Amino acid sequence: MDRVALITGATSAIGAEAARIFSRAGYAVELAARRIGMLDDCAAQIASEGGQALAIEADVTLTADVEKMISRTVKAYGGIDVAFNNAGSGVPPTSLADLGPTTFDDALKVTFAALFCACPPKSRRCLREVAGRS
Repeated sequence: MDRVALITGATSAIGAEAARIFSRAGYAVELAARRIGMLDDCAAQIASEGGQALAIEADVTLTADVEKMISRTVKAYGGIDVAFNNAGSGVPPTSLADLGPTTFDDALKVTFAALFCACPPKSRRCLREVAGRS
């Protein structure tokens, strides 16, 4: 595998399908999310189709988990060519008047802050190092 895709939120729906699509396109994939059992299932499906996939339990809102996720991907595959930041969270259906600030903050943290957290300064260095890969 020459190309590597790191996919967050890879346990179901868009993330799991993106992992399968990247794999079928010849990418090795690192699957990351909070539900390891579902990640293992997705990785096993990719392997059964001849692809290469690793699964890692990670919460993208936790810097330590993000660093562990990126470090493991770089160690296993030598770099990251694509970061598919799919992790997200929504708010339960309710009116804005009834929405509590904690619920709103939690949804923003996963959906938006995680995009930045998935590429903190130390991690951006590893992405820059592989940017020239062909």
